[in-house]
Amino acid sequence: MPVADRLLSHEDPQVRAAALRARTAVRPDEAQLRRAAADPDPLVSATALVGLVAGGWVSAEEQATLDELMQSPSPEGRRALAAATRAQPVPAFEALLLRLAEDPDEDVQIEAATAMGALRLPSFVPALLPLLAGSRVRPVARAALVALGADALAALDEAMRDEELPHEVRLHVPRTISRFPAGEAAPLLMRQLLPEKDGAVRYKILRGLGRMVAANPDLALDAEVLREATRRTLEALFRVVHWRTVLVGGALAEPRRATPGHELLLALIRDREDHALERLFRLLGLQFRREDFEKIYRGLRNASAKARAGSRELLENLVSPPLRDAVIAVVDDVPDAQRLLRAGAYYEARPLSYEALLGLLIDEPSETVRCLAVYHVGELGLSALGPRLEAVRSERGAGLFLLRVVERALGLLRSAPGRLQYAG
Repeated sequence: MPVADRLLSHEDPQVRAAALRARTAVRPDEAQLRRAAADPDPLVSATALVGLVAGGWVSAEEQATLDELMQSPSPEGRRALAAATRAQPVPAFEALLLRLAEDPDEDVQIEAATAMGALRLPSFVPALLPLLAGSRVRPVARAALVALGADALAALDEAMRDEELPHEVRLHVPRTISRFPAGEAAPLLMRQLLPEKDGAVRYKILRGLGRMVAANPDLALDAEVLREATRRTLEALFRVVHWRTVLVGGALAEPRRATPGHELLLALIRDREDHALERLFRLLGLQFRREDFEKIYRGLRNASAKARAGSRELLENLVSPPLRDAVIAVVDDVPDAQRLLRAGAYYEARPLSYEALLGLLIDEPSETVRCLAVYHVGELGLSALGPRLEAVRSERGAGLFLLRVVERALGLLRSAPGRLQYAG
């Protein structure tokens, strides 16, 4: 290969590395690789080292150079090493790739995940799962997991059901599962849809199912599971509407309640209401596939009265009672009291005092909701809720930030019960 040989001395290290890879792929030359391993550029040196590993020619000297690259405080050498393994993935690199996948540098992780997808060894699955947390690495990690097939899908199914898994990883498991063949992936997502406690993960499950249905319009999904998920979503939607009316009405009845904590809590409840509405329409889209429910959803939120009326009319024609009546109640521009009366069997808005609502919110699964509710109790000096805060302080597994907010609120209750305070 005279051309490649000439390029081995090119001034551009990218060209030298590419020429070395091409030369090694055709006819590996141990002596040539050893000379290139001494190249001052890390990419060329790493490419040569990878060639030596692949050929089984690693001496103590080359091993020392590899170790030095892996332990260097600068990521440049490790990036070059990862890129070189990606260009020449062979089983001998298994241990090296597992180490590179744990590197804190995202560029190294991307190269390592790409090489793992090409090499497709089952041992790579546990190393790829944590990489789903990073937005830059995630697409490559997903592609590698899909390439690993059944082993990866089984691990993802287990990860989706593991509530101890870090949330930033678990959140992206459902959409990763949706990249697998629909016939194998859809049952896994459907099985987790109802038992899933985390609203954000449920939302990702729905997005994953929507993606698969869009690509496979005839994909069969369990109709009973979808109906029950729709019922629960409507119940949750009417519940947060009820909570919002109590918060708004409470501040109107007693203006002292309109504190910064009240404002934050109200904004969070409104955000949950918006997310519940979107989940509802995603579920409807899975059940009524001949219509574009995303378009209907956008139309209902349009500033144009004509667009809203058109989307409402489509809903009336597509959905049958009693579901139709509840969905129309949710989207109609009517007073909330009337909206709640039209909830039908999906939700009963029983009388709820302002303090009782805060007590409910303190017991919510969401730590953010709990923190804001506790903060607001401290602001208002609601000493009657002090025992609830004490109970939170005694909980096993309570988050550090929540405990700090509880301590601050209890301190305010002890110092000035019943008086308006700012818990900041």
